[in-house]
Amino acid sequence: MQLQTLSRCCTERQIMETLDNIPKNLEEMYGKILKGIPSEYAGIARSILLWLAFSFRPLTLQEVAAVASLPQPSNVLQICTSSFVTSFQQYLNIDGRIMKCEIVKLDHFSVKEYLATPNFCKSKVLAHLTIAADSVDHLLEANQSDPLLSYSARYWHEHVREAESKDINTETVKSRAQIRMRKTEAEKQAEKQEAEELRAQIHSIFCEENSRSYLNWLCLHNPERSWANWRRLLPLGRGPPPPPPWPRSQPSDLAKPAKPLYYASLLGLLDNVERLLKQGAEVNARGGLFKNALRAAAVCGHSKVVEQLLNKQAEVNTLDIIFIAQVNERSGSEVMEVLLKYKGDIVISEEVMQAAAANRYNSLEVMEFLLKYKGDIAISEKVIQAAAANRYKGLDVIEVLLKHKGGIAISEEFMQAVAANEYYGSKVMEVLLEHKGDIAISKEVMQVAAANKSKGLEVIEVLLKHKGDIAISEEVVQAAAANEYNGSKVIEVLLKHRGNIAISDEVMQVAAANGHDPNRKVTLRRLAEEEEAAEFRRYRRRSDSVSTMSGAESPASVVSSEEDPAERRRRRRLGKSQRLPTWDNE
Repeated sequence: MQLQTLSRCCTERQIMETLDNIPKNLEEMYGKILKGIPSEYAGIARSILLWLAFSFRPLTLQEVAAVASLPQPSNVLQICTSSFVTSFQQYLNIDGRIMKCEIVKLDHFSVKEYLATPNFCKSKVLAHLTIAADSVDHLLEANQSDPLLSYSARYWHEHVREAESKDINTETVKSRAQIRMRKTEAEKQAEKQEAEELRAQIHSIFCEENSRSYLNWLCLHNPERSWANWRRLLPLGRGPPPPPPWPRSQPSDLAKPAKPLYYASLLGLLDNVERLLKQGAEVNARGGLFKNALRAAAVCGHSKVVEQLLNKQAEVNTLDIIFIAQVNERSGSEVMEVLLKYKGDIVISEEVMQAAAANRYNSLEVMEFLLKYKGDIAISEKVIQAAAANRYKGLDVIEVLLKHKGGIAISEEFMQAVAANEYYGSKVMEVLLEHKGDIAISKEVMQVAAANKSKGLEVIEVLLKHKGDIAISEEVVQAAAANEYNGSKVIEVLLKHRGNIAISDEVMQVAAANGHDPNRKVTLRRLAEEEEAAEFRRYRRRSDSVSTMSGAESPASVVSSEEDPAERRRRRRLGKSQRLPTWDNE
C-alpha cells in the first residue's frame, strides 16, 4: 500500500513528504486507512468490519451486504477497500447444504488483530452483543429472502454466550494502548444497557410458545439437533447422529415442539429462564431430546440455570443423576454439587459411578467430585470396567479410583478385556500393575495380549516388565504368529525374553498362513532358527546322557555318528525327495 502511495508521487518534494508521513506500524497504518473512508460510509464500514472480525463462520458476499442493508453486494468491497477485505470463491455448508459461494474475509490476520483492539472495538463484549442484537432483529423480522437469516438463527445464542463468558472488568490487557483505553463507567453502562435491550429482544422470541418467531427459529435451526448434543447421547445408545451435512429441521418435526423454557435452559439463557418462570412456565414439562429443562441445562453445564430450576421445585431422581453423570460435557462438578445440595437424599449408587466413569469428556471432573463428596463410596470392578472402556478420559479415572480405593478386586475377565483394548490397553495395564502388583497374569491374558492387533506389542512389553516370571506357552506364541499387524515384533519380544520357547509345527503353520504380516519372512526365519536351536539342545542333552551311562564314547563321537537333527526335521516335514525352498524364493 505504501508503494502504491509513493508511485502516485510526481515530484521529489511529494516523495519526501510521503516518506515523512508513512505510518510507523500496522496499527497506525490501519487507523489511517479507516479515517480515509468517506464519512457517509464510515458507519457502514465499521458494521461490516465488526461482523467480519467476530463472526463464527465465513460470511458470503450477500450476507455481508445484508449486514449494512446494501442493495448492491459489490459495494461491500468498494466501501471497505481492498486494504481491509478480500473476496474469493469457496464451498460453504449453509443449512446442511454444501454450496459454492463468494466469501468475504479480512485481507490479513493483522487486520483482525487491529479490529480487536480498543482503537476500533472498545469491548469484545459489546461487539458480540451488537452482533447478537442484529441477529435477533433479523430473526424477528423472519424475511425468508433475508440472506442473513440462516446465520442469525444458528449463531445468535453463540454470540450471547460469548459475551456473557467474558468478564467486563477483567478482560485481558495486552498493550499499553489498551491500558490507556480501559473502559470508563459510561462504556460499562453502555454495555449493560445493550445487554438489557438484547435480553428483552430474546424474550420476545420465547414469550409465546406458538409465536411465529419462535417456530421460525426452530424450523431454521433447532439447537438440540446440533452435533454436540447428538454426540452426548452416543454412549446411551440414542444415536447415531444424522450423517453430515445435518438435515434442516422440517415443519413436521415441530408438530409438538418442546416448551420455550426447555430451549432457554438448553442454551443457558439465565435471564430468559427467570422471566419464563415468573410468567408461570411449567418447570417439569416433558419434551425435547433431553426430556425436560433440568436435564438439558445440566447436560450442557449451565449450573446457575440448574439452581434456578431447582428453586422452582424441579423434580430430579436417581435416573436423572445417572443420565447427567454420563452425558455432561462441562462444569460437571458444579452441576453435581448443585444437584446434590438441593437433593441430598439421592444415593450415589454403583450405577451413578459407572455412568460417571463412562463419561467421554468430563468423567474425571465428575468422578473426583463424587469421591470427594461421598468418601465412603464402594468402587466395584464394574466401575473400573466402565472407565477402561472410556477411550477419552478412562485412564485418568482409573488412576483416581485406584488411589482412592486400593482394595478393588480385579478379575481374570477384566484383565483379558484390558489386554484386548486396542486404544490404550498398555497404559491401563501399566496403571493396574503399578497400583496392584499382586494381580496374577494367566496364560489366557498373555494370549489375548499377543493377539491384540493395535497395542499387543506394548501390552506384552508391560506384562514382561512387571511380571518377568510369566510362562510363555505355545498358545501365546501361536496367537502372536497369527497377529496380522505386529505379530513378528511380538514374537521377537517373547523370544528375547524367554529364548528356550518350544516352537511346534502348528506355530510354524499359523505364521506361514499369516499373509498380512509385512515381516512374515523374518518371523518364519526367526521361528525356524529357534526351533532348530531347541531341537539341537534336546539332542545334546540326550547325547550327554548316553555318554555318561556308557562311558565308552565321548559326546563328540555320538554327535558325529548320529544324524544331524536339523536335517532329520527337514526330511520329516518335506519328505526325502523334496528340497527345502530358500527364503529368497518364497
